[in-house]
Amino acid sequence: VLTGCSPAWIPVTGGQIPDHALQAGQSETGEPLYIGRAQHNDTVTVGKVIFPVI
Repeated sequence: VLTGCSPAWIPVTGGQIPDHALQAGQSETGEPLYIGRAQHNDTVTVGKVIFPVI
């Protein structure tokens, strides 16, 4: 899908979701899901982020 936007990864800490984060869906209980990435074992791993972080 062409949207005309230029998304960028934003580093965050402390379990907070940035104000303009792109919501990628919702959990079975209706919580918003976001896409995140993390450095793990010398690779960048992409996965889902559920807020609030438990």
